[in-house]
Amino acid sequence: MAIAVLLADDSTETDHRLEDVLRGTRSIEVVSAVGTYVEAVRQCRDLQPDVAIVSLSTPELGNTEVIIEIQRHCPKVRSLAISSRVDREEIGRVLDAGACGYLTTKNASRMLTDTVKRIYAGATVLGPQAAAAITSQGLLSSI
Repeated sequence: MAIAVLLADDSTETDHRLEDVLRGTRSIEVVSAVGTYVEAVRQCRDLQPDVAIVSLSTPELGNTEVIIEIQRHCPKVRSLAISSRVDREEIGRVLDAGACGYLTTKNASRMLTDTVKRIYAGATVLGPQAAAAITSQGLLSSI
């Protein structure tokens, strides 16, 4: 059975790029692509995907709030945050909100398929820039 994925990103270009990467993998199925906070939470409740990929550069999605709401309503859904920023505080907030991964948009296409599989299997995954930011700035000792 394929890993069911929900994409939450209001950027059509990014959404299509990520969706194309995921659709090229038999073991992953994009069950929904949404562009608003309300839609993301509703679709997670209705579809119960295995993984929700949330763009943090989407103001309408409320950044970490959407991850918190997804976890509150659908605790079995594993969330992956994608952001154009590498900010230690943001990474900490995202992980505290319940996300199981953090990738930068720079690495998202290249690392997405493997990251989704690893998160689905129970791992917490940080892209190289995020990992470097938290280890060099001391966040790792607090998580």
